[in-house]
Amino acid sequence: MFSNIIRLTKRGITTTTRVAKSSLNTYPLTTNSLIYGTMTGLAELSQQTLVYKILPAPEDRSPYNLMSVARYASLGGLVFCPLLHAWYKWLDRVWPGTAKIVIAQKVALDIILLSPPEYASFYLLMNLMAGETWEKAKAEVAKKLPTTLVFATAFWIPAQIVNFKYVSPRMRVAYVAGCTFFEFNILAFLKNKKASTSQEIQTQKTTSRAEVFHHQPQVDLLESVTSATASASVTASGVLSQLAVPSCQLACTATPVCLEAKENTS
Repeated sequence: MFSNIIRLTKRGITTTTRVAKSSLNTYPLTTNSLIYGTMTGLAELSQQTLVYKILPAPEDRSPYNLMSVARYASLGGLVFCPLLHAWYKWLDRVWPGTAKIVIAQKVALDIILLSPPEYASFYLLMNLMAGETWEKAKAEVAKKLPTTLVFATAFWIPAQIVNFKYVSPRMRVAYVAGCTFFEFNILAFLKNKKASTSQEIQTQKTTSRAEVFHHQPQVDLLESVTSATASASVTASGVLSQLAVPSCQLACTATPVCLEAKENTS
């Protein structure tokens, strides 16, 4: 049975690849839009699985946000795929070939000219599609764009070198869709890890602060009991304090004041 499943899976992958290649030759933009939209939707679904289901504790897990998956799929397939399709056609026409200088020029243009407006449009459109205001969308662009560009530069330079060196022009958008799938999940993992670390640090600070507040009254009571013993005039409040905190009396007997008082008494 297991061998049959493997054979059917291989056959399905082979058939899908053959159909995709044929469609890319006949209907390149439509096929790329379907591939890119599907991959971006799956990337968001995989990211939610990681952030909502796998990384959190069982009591902190959340349900899937399928509307967000639909927004990612529609934005990827209808907006960014046509942009990338036209962009790579222009790059391959103006700078054909796989020479090192050509690859370097393509990668530099992709990082410098395409990435900033692409990621800025991504944050703007995702917020507007989610019902946020224009001001909030612009604020998120200003907050997240610089960090995103730093990570994108580190991620996409080696990925685009492989793209322009080894991938055929008709498969460039599909290749970028696959890279985007991994990019989203890496960002989700790093974001969740950073949030978890911050939460642990905050918990430790809160615990330490609570311990200080918890032990502070005992220190005050210990000082009051020591003063009462040294003066040899026990008032009613002093008696109540000694009865209420026997643990403090036990701690007090080890202090130099209490030892000296005992020696004088004897």
